[in-house]
Amino acid sequence: MKTQLDSRTLASLGITLIFWASAFAGIRAALDAYSPAHLALLRFLVASVTLAVYAALTRMPSGAA
Repeated sequence: MKTQLDSRTLASLGITLIFWASAFAGIRAALDAYSPAHLALLRFLVASVTLAVYAALTRMPSGAA
């Protein structure tokens, strides 16, 4: 079975690979200015804001019953 990836999937994989590969260097550089706890909080805040923006743009249901 042979599958072919479309350009959107390949672009997403490429962007993910770049962010993932640069994460170690970014964390290493950030530890000079922030404590590990502050850095973890900053990462969670960035992820939360990103998810909130995505949820708003795609009109994601809240899941509240």
